[in-house]
Amino acid sequence: MIEPFGLTSVTQPDAIVRISLPLMLPVSFVSGMFFPIVGVALRREFRSEIQTAGVLTLVNTIGAAIGSLAAGFVMLPLAGIERTVFTIAIVYGGIGALLMWRPVKGRPTAIGYAAGLASVIALAMFPFGELNDRLVSIPVERFAEGEPERRLIAVREGLTETIVFFQRMLLGKPVSDVMLTNSFSMSTTGYGVRRYQKLYVWWPVAVHPELKHALLIGYGVGNTAKALTDTASIESIDLVDLSRDILAMAPVVFPNEGDQPLLDPRMHVHIEDGRYFLQTSNQQFDLITGEPPPPGIAGVENLYSREYFQLMRDRLADGGLVTYWLPLADLSDVSTKAILRAFCDVFDDCSIWNGSGTNLMIVGSRGTHAVVSDRQFRAQWSTPAVAAEMKRLGVERPEQLGALFIGDASFVRALVDNAEPLTDDRPKLIEAPFSSPTAGSDLLASIADTGAARTRFQTSPLIARLWPSALLSSSVPYFDVQHVIDAHMYGSLLRQSLALEDVHRILTGSTVDMPVLWRLASNSDIQRVVSSATPDEQMNPLLQYHLAIRLLSERSYRQAADAFERATASPQVRDNAFVLYIYSLCVSGQRAKAQQTSREAFAASGVSSLPPLWIWMKETFGIDPSRQ
Repeated sequence: MIEPFGLTSVTQPDAIVRISLPLMLPVSFVSGMFFPIVGVALRREFRSEIQTAGVLTLVNTIGAAIGSLAAGFVMLPLAGIERTVFTIAIVYGGIGALLMWRPVKGRPTAIGYAAGLASVIALAMFPFGELNDRLVSIPVERFAEGEPERRLIAVREGLTETIVFFQRMLLGKPVSDVMLTNSFSMSTTGYGVRRYQKLYVWWPVAVHPELKHALLIGYGVGNTAKALTDTASIESIDLVDLSRDILAMAPVVFPNEGDQPLLDPRMHVHIEDGRYFLQTSNQQFDLITGEPPPPGIAGVENLYSREYFQLMRDRLADGGLVTYWLPLADLSDVSTKAILRAFCDVFDDCSIWNGSGTNLMIVGSRGTHAVVSDRQFRAQWSTPAVAAEMKRLGVERPEQLGALFIGDASFVRALVDNAEPLTDDRPKLIEAPFSSPTAGSDLLASIADTGAARTRFQTSPLIARLWPSALLSSSVPYFDVQHVIDAHMYGSLLRQSLALEDVHRILTGSTVDMPVLWRLASNSDIQRVVSSATPDEQMNPLLQYHLAIRLLSERSYRQAADAFERATASPQVRDNAFVLYIYSLCVSGQRAKAQQTSREAFAASGVSSLPPLWIWMKETFGIDPSRQ
């Protein structure tokens, strides 16, 4: 529908005008013509113009009121857009048929018969299924661009939004679910989003000694809610969401009732506005967190303003914590600093932490609480269900939680400088443009500098107050691990070292696994597909490639080499699989075989000089494919 106008989404005023004029103006104009036409017809039935105008206005007003109520609150929720439009068309056609028998001069006119025939033909040709087949597929194709395998799994038309779920697939098996509302990507169960949304819970549970009562504003696909219900020590959870329909879609993501966060007996659901709940509730919470929609959507600025953050602080118990999303990729340097200034105006001990790449986490508290013991801090890593998910999302050790640190209040205030805060009176700051062509990259450079963050961690009063002393020094080396994680999460936004060099650093300098998978373009979602495959399916070269990456991350080097060799049969991953095959031979003590195999391949390729990757292999292992 919007493709002829060169548009992929309609959010800006000029785009709205361009698409709405041809769609709405002709219909509105023709519809408006009916009012005077009906008035002329009614005039024949009544003696005076006043009576005619009164009856016409009364009926028109009643029809408009009943029609909007019936369509919005009955027909659309029960029948959906497609069947509602068809039903309205039948009603219009039926009214026309009745009016044919009140003709001028005693019989239907030729125009009446023609109109009736056209109505019947139009109803018979109504394009049932086109909404899902054509319109719903447009945003799915936009957000799944470049992914050959995806599947539409659910559509729900609600009062305020149309909700679409589709799955990203690998070899016909689901990898992750994505939720779109009104053609915007709102959330996903993909590992990157799960990581930062579950950190909203894991981080405060680690540092708060008595976290019993939690408030979650916004459900999304249930990532944060699931982290809350997986935490057995939390006694009550209040969930506030505007959309009953989004909550009704929860079984799409959690088909097993035992896994559904909304069915947890500790969960109390409130269908209302988050700000209104904060204003009217007298409850106190140990944790307030949320999954707000992306900035840029109308009204979202009210979920990032200073007044909103103050409402959150007012509902915190003494020592309570707020964890919140800061989506750097959706903001300019001006809007980022406006939000940070607003947050730090309310929370004196504001701090900023890594989540997943540009999806950062800001944290604030109301007062102080006792420092947790080393045992309390580590407790989540001793809980099987939580620990397993932490491992899948790359928080494999307690020390890694500290390595997420970017800066405390002194760093954030220096970063913000004299920026204006985002307030209810100045909502447009959330849409402010960049202050200069290099402002975005400059801001990113200061935030993503893990070396500087490590120094700040060691000297931060906030960390000294929150972290058990035993973990202070042991967390410092994990900033090197975080540097590799950032290289994956930020992608091309950061200057990159060789992925294999990062992998080698993790394998030889730490005990963690997940950064190896990530730097080699695999992840726990893909590994779930590998693990669920039958033995015959696992022999697929692409699955062998991902299996080999997992074996490599587990330091099973010989088995990894065998799997990488089998993976070279896949044109999709052949080149990478060969390099990793040679690397696996080297780290498994088979350097002679690695030298022979790489020399044969190099001779067959006709390449005259070594690429940077092979130069690194030569410097690290003495492998020189160009040596005869």
